[in-house]
Amino acid sequence: MAIADGIELIGYIFGFWLFIFSKKYRENWEYEFSSGNKTAKYFSILEGICATLCGLIGPIWLLAYFLLSRGAAS
Repeated sequence: MAIADGIELIGYIFGFWLFIFSKKYRENWEYEFSSGNKTAKYFSILEGICATLCGLIGPIWLLAYFLLSRGAAS
């Protein structure tokens, strides 16, 4: 995995949790979504799906990776 992909993954993880916990971020996202054209809305939905998957699966995968790598090392 390239560095850019890792940074993008981190951005999706933080973006997901920021959307969950920050009302101001949600309001801004909803405003940008409602004022965009069809293409922008399509990509916003696609980005939201990616962020949700990365935000939920990413931390679980990282935790399992570190726990299993520590178990294999000892």
